[in-house]
Amino acid sequence: MWCETFQRLHERDGKRNDAGLVANGHRRSVFSSGNEQLDQIRDLWGERREDDALTELEKFKTAQTWPFLNAEVRAKALRIEAGLRLQKGDAAIARKLFR
Repeated sequence: MWCETFQRLHERDGKRNDAGLVANGHRRSVFSSGNEQLDQIRDLWGERREDDALTELEKFKTAQTWPFLNAEVRAKALRIEAGLRLQKGDAAIARKLFR
C-alpha cells in the first residue's frame, strides 16, 4: 500500500525525508481518527444502542485503515467489543477476543 511505500522511503538508509514526514503525518491522522471513531462507538454504547455500536465497530475493524492503526487503538477497539459482547451475553465471543 502507499503508506508502506512512504514508510520504506522514510526508513531507507536511516535518513529522514519528506516522504517519511508524510507517512508519519498520515499515521498520526489515522490514529486520531481511530480514537474519535471509538469515542463515537462508546457514545452509542452509553446510549444503550449496543447493536448500533457493534455494527459500527465491525465497520471500523474491517476498514482499510485498520492495519495502519497502532496497537493501542486496535486493543481499545477489541476491549470495547469484548465489553459489548459480554453485556449482550456473548461470553464465548468475548473470550475469543482476549486470546
